Amino acid sequence: MESKKSKSCSFPGCPKPYCAKGLCNSHWAQMKRHGVLTPIKTLESAEERFNRQTVKSEDPDGCWIFTGNGKGSGKSVATEGVGYGQLYGEGKKVMAHRWSYEHHVGPIPEGVQLDHLCRVKNCVNPKHLQPVTQDENLRRMNYSNSLKRRVEILEKKVDALVAFVRDLGYDPDSIE
Repeated sequence: MESKKSKSCSFPGCPKPYCAKGLCNSHWAQMKRHGVLTPIKTLESAEERFNRQTVKSEDPDGCWIFTGNGKGSGKSVATEGVGYGQLYGEGKKVMAHRWSYEHHVGPIPEGVQLDHLCRVKNCVNPKHLQPVTQDENLRRMNYSNSLKRRVEILEKKVDALVAFVRDLGYDPDSIE
């Protein structure tokens, strides 16, 4: 028995993977909307699609923000509605940051993950991606989250202190 993942769309010439009723997502949506199936042409290469969906910072060392499908994976999908971007290339969906790294740097070593050094999930700048073990990736993420929480706590304390100084009748901005 052939598994669902290995089946392709039943529309002639469509290489996309099977989703429902023998059709890929695109043809299934087309059938639901229009009741008629026609060829779906993707004239762009994966690189052209990647470049069209990426906003590059003017700073060469800045983030490249992927604006395409951002409902990929990651804990923040449920909480913020944003995950790691996805790109359709080479006949399958791939994570945009992984595609970027492999395209600009080379293959990702076996058994490692890409760590976003900038901590921006939809950044696809290969300079901001570093192959690390899962343990190292989790350690860095926890450290970053801990720092964010500490900064939030300090900001609240500073705001409270400024309010206290104002209540005393002083202008905190004029204090030298």
